[in-house]
Amino acid sequence: MGWWGTVRNGDTIASSWPSWTLPPVPLFTITTRTTKLKMTAHVRMLQLRIGIAPIPLDAIVMHPHHRSPDETHVFKLTSELSQEANTRWAHPIDVIVHSGVDKTWLASLQKKRLLDTPPTPASENEDPLFWCISGQHRVLAAKRLLEDGSRRSDDEMNGDRAVDREMAYWPANVYDLHSRKASCSCG
Repeated sequence: MGWWGTVRNGDTIASSWPSWTLPPVPLFTITTRTTKLKMTAHVRMLQLRIGIAPIPLDAIVMHPHHRSPDETHVFKLTSELSQEANTRWAHPIDVIVHSGVDKTWLASLQKKRLLDTPPTPASENEDPLFWCISGQHRVLAAKRLLEDGSRRSDDEMNGDRAVDREMAYWPANVYDLHSRKASCSCG
């Protein structure tokens, strides 16, 4: 048995523990059906992640409680993206579905976990809208790069129009707060 005793159903049996000290804290607890598993915010967010998909930059807005962007960092990222646009696939952003996204697109994203098609609008009157919760500087740098590209003339483009069309989308981890996973009784 030793100093720690044994652990059963979350209780510590410490028959050999010295009486002059506090009883030991169990190294782990065994959860039963009656107890709820306590999770961190990170684990809860992972449960709400439904997949990765390219999201149009004009459909991404910053979360209302986001910190103000650092213009120096945005400038640095803009210059990096202008040299190598494909680096955006190595750094997806995190977005929450806010409104206007078709439920069948969300269901196919949840089933396949990776889509190469952008979100479809739920109706003709409402465009898809996503809140950026992580990656605001990357989004702002890509938007700035797109604006610079749209100001250039056709002669200056030199065949870069395909790159600009690709830059209009950013890969994102998509979270849905209204999904079936969100209704679990885990927390």
